[in-house]
Amino acid sequence: MKSVFIEKKLKYDPYIFQAKQKNLPEYHYHNINQILFILKGKGKLQLHNEYYPIKSFDLIILNKGDRHKFYPELPEKMILYIIEYSDTFLNTHCQNKNLKQFMKSINNSDKIISTNNAGLLTIPMIIKNMLFEIQHRDTAYDSILSIKLLEILTLIQRYILNNGNLKKAPLKNATEERVWQVIKYIENHYYEKLTLSESAKMAALSQRQFIRIFQNLTGVNFKNYINSIRIEKAKLLLKTTDKEIISVCFEVGFDDLSYFYKVFKRNTNITPKAFKKDT
Repeated sequence: MKSVFIEKKLKYDPYIFQAKQKNLPEYHYHNINQILFILKGKGKLQLHNEYYPIKSFDLIILNKGDRHKFYPELPEKMILYIIEYSDTFLNTHCQNKNLKQFMKSINNSDKIISTNNAGLLTIPMIIKNMLFEIQHRDTAYDSILSIKLLEILTLIQRYILNNGNLKKAPLKNATEERVWQVIKYIENHYYEKLTLSESAKMAALSQRQFIRIFQNLTGVNFKNYINSIRIEKAKLLLKTTDKEIISVCFEVGFDDLSYFYKVFKRNTNITPKAFKKDT
């Protein structure tokens, strides 16, 4: 199939905008790099001579020169957000040579990944932040856009490199898969402020649905699951480092020392001080 070259002159580097189904061109390629986020719709992507299924909340990585075409599944319209950036951007702003080389060498089969996967759940929010910055153009917004794009690229690199190490759960359907990915996210981000409402949003579920499926998969409620992970991390730090208890409390995600003591003793039948002394 003959492809068309579409030259892009970036007004900003990076730049982000919305594209709809009627604006999707024929089989083509660009002189710039793109990260595409599918907000709505599904269908197929032709990437060079291969065809790949695509759906809502998929992320598509297109490097300069990648020949591609979208085939939306009618009657649902496809809506995408497209981040565009040049090789110059990478050379100027990216100090990590491994990241630059990695982005240019991703296999075609790895160029379509779901943001419902653990490690990528924050990308839709990062894209929202980028849209806000480009719309308001407040002081130093271009610097924030650059930082946000580098964060997305780094998350993509980390996910692809670590994907083979992720545990696989015995799941029944796509809904359980989304909740499982949130569980994996919690395991890797236990030190962050994690709320039930935000976690349910990550899984695209109501809080009631999320709670039910979460407890079926873990056997405990949301709060106790997070606390159990934090306490295990705290035990490891108390056992293997000389850090003060208040530092350990802070590093594993607790904001209140007295609450940390309470949860630690409830989970271990011993205080953090006694645990540290015994080890």
